Amino acid sequence: MEDGSYDWCNATTTAATCVAKGLGGIGGMGMAPCRFSPSFPICNLCTPESPGYGIDPTELELLFVQITHFLPFATTVLVTACFFYNLDAIKSRIGNVGCGMFNLGNCFLALGSLCEFANHALIMNWNMCYDTSDNILYLMFYVFLSAGNTLLALGLRKEGTSFVRKFTFTLDGLSMIVDWTLIFLNFLIIPTWLKRGRVGCFYLFIPTQSLAGVVEFVRMWKNLGPENAMFSYPEGVWFGTRAFFMEFLSVFLSILVDNRMYLSGKQWQHGVLAICFGLNEFLLCWCLLSAYPSAYQKKSTTVVKNGGETQSLL
Repeated sequence: MEDGSYDWCNATTTAATCVAKGLGGIGGMGMAPCRFSPSFPICNLCTPESPGYGIDPTELELLFVQITHFLPFATTVLVTACFFYNLDAIKSRIGNVGCGMFNLGNCFLALGSLCEFANHALIMNWNMCYDTSDNILYLMFYVFLSAGNTLLALGLRKEGTSFVRKFTFTLDGLSMIVDWTLIFLNFLIIPTWLKRGRVGCFYLFIPTQSLAGVVEFVRMWKNLGPENAMFSYPEGVWFGTRAFFMEFLSVFLSILVDNRMYLSGKQWQHGVLAICFGLNEFLLCWCLLSAYPSAYQKKSTTVVKNGGETQSLL
């Protein structure tokens, strides 16, 4: 700001100038005025009916937004606990490699949530109407969240599934294409950000997350639900229902809330968006805790009544 690089950013800056500078917000809907947050020029995205442009949240509204943004970070810790609590059953279905990728993906989701929290706390002043700045924290949020959801989807593959295998015109062949598509899209995030900025990267980030979420739902249901009985009632149906609502919250409902809050300019809706991701992970915990072990594991588990190394710990 001191070198005069951002003299163009002021209360009378037009939406066209905002968009031309790459700070126009989602869909090029950037609106005047501009403001500085540390060293970043940020253009307003919200157009609330009253009192005009969105003001920074305060008091209870601010507390609500802050707490709900910490929720997704805290729930990833709970996911890790549930994952290890039912590790034997989960590992019997997706194997060591799958468990490793799933756990790494959960760590990435926690890092992404932490970047999101820092972005709002240090740069945006918790005002989602100015959530259009091209800054390193937002880039890290995109990278970690995208990699996290992709690793969850890849980790939930059936044990022994190779990334490189003979292609066939079957669901297995389609699954392999989807896997490599997700990996390719993740590698595009940083170059797209460098070329198109925050706005351009948004159009890559959302489809990537949506695809990863759909794949995660299907594989969660197929590979952690009742073995070879996805559509059995009630076990398979109820497990699939939990998995569906898990992804519905973060993939579909969150997008609707995101679009709505920018149009309304109501800051509390920013907290509702964070709740979508927190509840998503609560349902993920439920799915992990109720994961079904493989038939082989059930047969090979031996419990010695009088103790010994083979006695069940629980």
